[in-house]
Amino acid sequence: MAQEPSKSSGKRSGVLAALLPAVLAGGAAFGGARFGGAHGDTPAAAASEPGPTAEPGPTVALQPFVLNLTDSSEQQHALRITLAVELERGGNAEEFNVFVPRVRDAALSYLRTLDVAQVTAATFQDDLRSVLLERIHGLGAAHADRILITDLVMQ
Repeated sequence: MAQEPSKSSGKRSGVLAALLPAVLAGGAAFGGARFGGAHGDTPAAAASEPGPTAEPGPTVALQPFVLNLTDSSEQQHALRITLAVELERGGNAEEFNVFVPRVRDAALSYLRTLDVAQVTAATFQDDLRSVLLERIHGLGAAHADRILITDLVMQ
């Protein structure tokens, strides 16, 4: 004669069946975030960049840039890009506005040297941010903290 399973063991296995996937999913998420390095960031690199919780300084939006770029077959493609310059916390946007014509000139001069392949490369946005920030600092606008790309369209 077969034995009937007790009611208490049925309840335990039901609770275990419900909790086990949640525990495994939590462990996988923790392990992926802790050891996966999805973006290749090291803890030192992550600490050196302000995170999304860091309070931004004042931001100065620039007028959009519109220019033509050439591809490898000499065809022209329109590029529209809008940038903003975020200043260090406590920076003064009014003082930075004096540099805006020079910043626009530096950005436009750099953008005109690019071709379509460079703009469509995976590293373009990061490269653009670092080059422009370096050029802006070279203009004397030392309080510029980061370059934001607020719009980017290419046809």
